[in-house]
Amino acid sequence: MADSYLSAASISEATPLMMNVLYIVGGVAVAVVGGIFYVFTLGQRSASYELRLTLRDAAGHALPHQRVQVWSRGSTPLEFQTDDAGQLRLAQSQSFGASILGPRRPGAFTVGLAFPGISPLYYQFPVERSGPVTYQVFNTYYDYNYTSWVGDFDAEHCVRTQIKYNTGKLQQAVAPAGGLVQRWQAAAELAHVGKQQNVHAYALDLLLQLSGTEIPEAVR
Repeated sequence: MADSYLSAASISEATPLMMNVLYIVGGVAVAVVGGIFYVFTLGQRSASYELRLTLRDAAGHALPHQRVQVWSRGSTPLEFQTDDAGQLRLAQSQSFGASILGPRRPGAFTVGLAFPGISPLYYQFPVERSGPVTYQVFNTYYDYNYTSWVGDFDAEHCVRTQIKYNTGKLQQAVAPAGGLVQRWQAAAELAHVGKQQNVHAYALDLLLQLSGTEIPEAVR
């Protein structure tokens, strides 16, 4: 009987201790899982950049005092003008999805530009890195589903006339307003210049030189 009593007493004393251990282990597990979830959960971050735009004609001469509209989908374009050297500097920022581990910048800085004195079209230059830039052309700045998409271009020709958008549906390029696409030879220099108010900052030099016009297949 004494042995049975001791055994029961030992179990009774051990039970709170075991429960405490379980609570501690469970708490640690929850903290670990929560930490992993926090690390990999995507949130919205932003990166800032100074856009340094230079416009040139087909011969490489500066295009001074040219109207330049800066746009993004759903936002009314803001209008500026190049200086005597055909240049324009603007402070810009772009939001993107990122976890605590990164990335520190969007996959591409998307620069939307229009040049009312040169073309009625809207151009979008996705700058991923330094070098030549292939760009997209639209008839409007409020295109959400590529319904006014004219195609993707480089300095010499159209490089894409079909695209799959969010719905997975194949979208065909449409005819450009005015019937012609004014092409640009686009080249970028992208550099990280540090942090400003805990936001990564970049310098983006974008050189655009006129490179001829094209009649897309949608018009032919």
